[in-house]
Amino acid sequence: MRTPLDTNRDGGAPRNGFTLLELLVAVIILTSATAWALPRLNHKIQQGQVDTYTQNLETGLFNLTARVRRTAKYCTLFKSNPAKNDYTEPQNVIEIGQMSANNRNQLIDCPCPSGSSNCDTQFRFLHKEQTREANLIAVKVSETNYGLSPQGTNPEGRDLIFRIRSLNWGKNQQVFTRCLIISGNGHLFKGTWDYSHQGLGASACKRFCPVDGNCNSE
Repeated sequence: MRTPLDTNRDGGAPRNGFTLLELLVAVIILTSATAWALPRLNHKIQQGQVDTYTQNLETGLFNLTARVRRTAKYCTLFKSNPAKNDYTEPQNVIEIGQMSANNRNQLIDCPCPSGSSNCDTQFRFLHKEQTREANLIAVKVSETNYGLSPQGTNPEGRDLIFRIRSLNWGKNQQVFTRCLIISGNGHLFKGTWDYSHQGLGASACKRFCPVDGNCNSE
């Protein structure tokens, strides 16, 4: 006895299922959709990692400059700067919590003012250290021997620029490099690094980037 599913060549009910051609078309469509979606998803993930770490550093720098003003200290940042000429892991330059006192003082030195007892709490760059994003990004810091006065300004009027980008930036330059600036007059702002303005003598940290453009294009 035949069931409806068993007949389709002799006038019976059609067989439920897909032909080989239909399966092939479905596979092609699925492959094309995956090939289109995966790069976009990967880009979104990497940009999120950069932006999360940038927000963490922005909060930390805001707290740092506010505390310098509050405690009336003079700080010297980056007496030695392993990120002056190239990008490096944040553990080498701004993740200072696990460093020895000597190494830490090479990166952030805020000695006690004369007669002050406000020296017990360690100064730091980041709001939170050893986050997941710390292993996925690289940083570059523009200055060596950067002074931060008790007013939160730089005596020489220099800007201190932090750049934050994905470790995979070399393979995917569509992921924006973010930047944070402590300006010579003590203001802190965030932007997107514009590689096309290198060497022109002007700040390349753009507060705004074109919505449909990428400041990273060289």
